[in-house]
Parts: sequence; C-alpha cells; structure tokens
Amino acid sequence: MRINISIKNIIIIGITAILALFASFAVSIYAQNQPAGLEGTWNCCGAGGAAGQVFVITSGAGSLAGSAELPGGRVFAAITGSADFIGRSVEIVTTYNDFSPGYVAVFKGTVSVDANTMFGTWSSNAKQSGTWT
Repeated sequence: MRINISIKNIIIIGITAILALFASFAVSIYAQNQPAGLEGTWNCCGAGGAAGQVFVITSGAGSLAGSAELPGGRVFAAITGSADFIGRSVEIVTTYNDFSPGYVAVFKGTVSVDANTMFGTWSSNAKQSGTWT
C-alpha cells in the first residue's frame, strides 16, 4: 500500500498542530489566572451610604449565595447574586429578613484582578443609593 502525502497536507497538519498547542497553552494560562470564587467573609460598606456589614458568601463561583451580617454578627439578610470573572463583574443582592422585611439592596460592582477587593454602586427598593467597597 502506498501513502500519498503532498506538501500541502504536511503544511496543513503542521499548522493544525501548532494551533492546537497554542489553544492548549492559552486555556492553561486563562485557568491559572481565574479566581476560584468569592467564597468567604467580606467586610463591606460603612461609607458611601450603606451601613457597615459583613457579606458571608458560601457559594461564589457564578451564582452567589450566603448571608449578610451586622458587625455584631446578627444575620439580617440573605445573599443571592452572580459573579462573572471574565468581565470581573459582581452583583450581590441582599434581601432583608425580619430585621426589615421587604427591603432589598443590590450591590453592583467590579472584582479586583487578584479577587481581594470588590467595589461599585448600590441601590435599594426604597430609592436609596451610593457606593460601596
């Protein structure tokens, strides 16, 4: 049996191999630079109009979940929201419990490159707004 390989086929195979290698390298670099999530305890606010509070995020890759606490530790709201690490954006929604039922504050912002800081603007269903870090 004779195999007929032309120069054109060799060039196509070579280019395909180089592109596959480059794509593998790019995916590896991208994965190394992405934070695992926002899980953890985040001190928030106290300036920009929102009261000092602590976000305890228990699920923080994609969809957020957790609770918001007063500095003394009392849980006053449930946290939902989302995080997009490609665009470094975050939206944290605090839905108050019996502390102030029906009150909802939405914190929209940016996650720092090292995922150690978040900052942005917030607004509430009571027509309040400000900035947060």
